[in-house]
Amino acid sequence: MSGLVDRLRTRATIRRAIPSRRSVQQGKPDILANLLDEAAAHIETLEALRPHWAQGYSDDSVAAQATTAALSQLWKLLGVDNQTAAVQRLTDIIEARHAKQEETE
Repeated sequence: MSGLVDRLRTRATIRRAIPSRRSVQQGKPDILANLLDEAAAHIETLEALRPHWAQGYSDDSVAAQATTAALSQLWKLLGVDNQTAAVQRLTDIIEARHAKQEETE
């Protein structure tokens, strides 16, 4: 899924395979390794809940983040907080500009 998930799981596997570790010698669970696996599973669950374009660290994700950041800045400039309000505000601006042009003609 992601590099982080893979690294967490790999580290947990390595910890469990080190023969000198007390938990390995005693045949007991490695608490930290279990936490690493739990964190990896939690990250996978959260990633699965995200929209497809926002998952992982692919170019698509970077593009989506850049697009979201650009939209956020545009909304701030327009003084709105959502797409519908942004479209309405732009429509108002365009109509006002057209009306002003018609007055000067």
